[in-house]
Amino acid sequence: MAFEARLRDMQTNQIVATFADRKSQDIAPIDLTNLTWYGPAKGIMDNWAKEFVAVANRKPGEKVMAKTAFTLKPF
Repeated sequence: MAFEARLRDMQTNQIVATFADRKSQDIAPIDLTNLTWYGPAKGIMDNWAKEFVAVANRKPGEKVMAKTAFTLKPF
């Protein structure tokens, strides 16, 4: 999955931020999410949503770290 985005100031219409990301599904010893076509995509979108919340709530100077690509959650 991949996405690109631009954030604009609503008053001036100037671009204030741009970002893009591409992810593949996590590696797991047993992965039941592959039983559906959308299973891996749902997990990727959930992780992106958590990262967006972390970025929006971070304190100045605080870094938001991405999670690892390995999981032990099979479903």
